[in-house]
Amino acid sequence: MKTIELIGYSLKKVKGRRREVLMICLPPIIAEIFFRLAETAIYSLMLYFGLLTPAGLFIGGNIGQIVIAVIFTLMRWGISAPLWCGTAVRLLEFAGDNSEKSLFSDMLLSGRFIRRSLSSFFMCKLISMAILTPCIISGICTVSILSSSSDSGQLFIASNTGALCIAMFFCWISAKITMSAVPFLLAEYPEKSGIKAVFMSFRFMRGRKKMFVGVGTVFFIPFLTVIAIPFIIPVIASAYAVGISIFFKEDEYAGKISYAHRKKRSIARKIRQRGEI
Repeated sequence: MKTIELIGYSLKKVKGRRREVLMICLPPIIAEIFFRLAETAIYSLMLYFGLLTPAGLFIGGNIGQIVIAVIFTLMRWGISAPLWCGTAVRLLEFAGDNSEKSLFSDMLLSGRFIRRSLSSFFMCKLISMAILTPCIISGICTVSILSSSSDSGQLFIASNTGALCIAMFFCWISAKITMSAVPFLLAEYPEKSGIKAVFMSFRFMRGRKKMFVGVGTVFFIPFLTVIAIPFIIPVIASAYAVGISIFFKEDEYAGKISYAHRKKRSIARKIRQRGEI
């Protein structure tokens, strides 16, 4: 399915159900915003009482600021990870017109669901940081060399470090798009652990990222306007879930997923929905 066809199908699918899809997507988004605002409020109080300088807010030299940042980051990740995975489960049900709707409460009360969500989320963060760190270091080196010297040899080094920075940045973008399928893989493969699902996403999304890049490109400019965000989120979420569902069916038709394996997943999903795992 081409990008335009996927978007057109998603627009038809969310017609009359836009509010339903938006409510599915809101829990993790609200959690992210809540913790961001709470962290910002604490920094504001620190600035007000003189415990933190405006420059220190960006430099990060204050020990208290670092501790607060670490605590809120871990809290945000710990709450958001299960919510994102729960959203993926509901979106796959929406894309497949599944009559059985999983409840967020059942999923969030399942210890195994929480463990799989957290392990996959933190593994994604580790891989993302491993790719992004060379990008940041090479970028800093490039700026430092260009600002301190105009020698031809130094410029040659700066050009190479700059090229490395750009290359690693695109690798990071590619990895982020690839790992965005992890929550859906966790939903589709209840028997897989969180870490296995992360590594599985790189094989699953091979050659398939172009479709989602196209969807993001189409909605990039409208997404910059705050007013259009509530209308765009359901369409993007529906397009992504439908695209992932199509890829699952492609793998099944290609023989990568056996009938017995799919039946096993279906049984496991029903057990999970009852909150028994």
